[in-house]
Amino acid sequence: MTRQATRHGRGDWLLGAVGTRCWQALRYLLVGVPVTLFGAVVALAVVLAGGLLGLTVIGGRAVPPLVLLARAAAGLERRRCALVRDVPASPYRPLPAGNGRAGLVAVVRDPATWRDVGWLVLAAPVNLVCLVVAGCGWVVSAGLISLPVWYRFLPGGQAKLYDAGDVDHVVIASLPAALPWALGGVLLLWVAGWMTRGLASGQARLAASLLAPTRGTGLRLRVQTLTSTRVAAVQEQHRELRRIERDLHDGAQARLVALSVDLGLAGESFDEHPDQARRLLEQARDGVLLALAELRDLVRGIGPPVLRDRGLAAAVEALAARTPIPVTTAIELPDRPHDAIETAAYFVVCEALTNAVKHSWARHLTVDVHQEGERVMVSVADDGIGGADPSGTGLRGLTDRVAALDGTLRVQSPPGGPTVIEAVLPCG
Repeated sequence: MTRQATRHGRGDWLLGAVGTRCWQALRYLLVGVPVTLFGAVVALAVVLAGGLLGLTVIGGRAVPPLVLLARAAAGLERRRCALVRDVPASPYRPLPAGNGRAGLVAVVRDPATWRDVGWLVLAAPVNLVCLVVAGCGWVVSAGLISLPVWYRFLPGGQAKLYDAGDVDHVVIASLPAALPWALGGVLLLWVAGWMTRGLASGQARLAASLLAPTRGTGLRLRVQTLTSTRVAAVQEQHRELRRIERDLHDGAQARLVALSVDLGLAGESFDEHPDQARRLLEQARDGVLLALAELRDLVRGIGPPVLRDRGLAAAVEALAARTPIPVTTAIELPDRPHDAIETAAYFVVCEALTNAVKHSWARHLTVDVHQEGERVMVSVADDGIGGADPSGTGLRGLTDRVAALDGTLRVQSPPGGPTVIEAVLPCG
């Protein structure tokens, strides 16, 4: 979530019924009508096939495809949750290797599948109740707000808001009498907005409790994720060591060998050919400068001194100053993150800027680094031609580096641009 989204959240608190989150909540309830009806039909078909026909040949063949359809309907429910909250993670166990029948049996036996069916049975009536309650609030508030307009078109030019038998208790027959009710409608509209948000949030939370992984499943998925990221981190470390070894062997080491030869020749010809010795010494001096420059570049690839000494903001500013394309930076970090987080964020910016200079044909770059709660958000955007490949060596290495810290990296680069590389790093 960006800082702009946070500002929208503050506006929603003040505006209530007309805020962004309110309309997202209303969309959540309205989209739920066809989605939950479809899910209910599928869930009832699964229950019918499993309960009444499970012992027959027809039922045994009908249950697996219906269960797969129920999973698809539950997937729609998870994506619907994105309108008001984070999308629940997939709770399913990995399918076994082998033939398709073994996979179908595993799907049917997976407890998450039957939690999906349980939610699909509940979702339609729950969504209907929430939508009716929220709709009543909106309709009543709209009626009250427009009361000064429509009361005069009723029989007798008056509106009876409440009557008991022959006694009329609330009769609106003039504009002054209608205005207080219109103001009350404005207040009710604000309440209806908050009520819509609360109903949608409660329904989405109930959906997530059944559609998200259980604690045991979550721990298993977490172990699998940590195992894969650990392997990726080890591989990235080996690649980095091989790069350093190759750079040392082909660069600084070769220059130092040449420097040793030049100094040896200069020493042998110092007495008999002083001019030649002087040229060899000057050549050796130039070799020392080149070797130092290559060593500095190598150290910068491991981690620049400015990052260790002055922090991420100064290091990113130094990167921007060395980039031949104009770069706008926005860095807001109230506290200095952990060294590993700083290093990962630095290399995300460094690799993104390098790729943009080499491949994007961009005219301007933007770097945004800020902290949101327990996360450091890094974003690098360019106005180039797009088409960046997330599976390329550089970006794949960044993904592994970020994943090793339990972070995520996302690359958005449609053909024609723009390219946006976003990294989320935990700093808690």
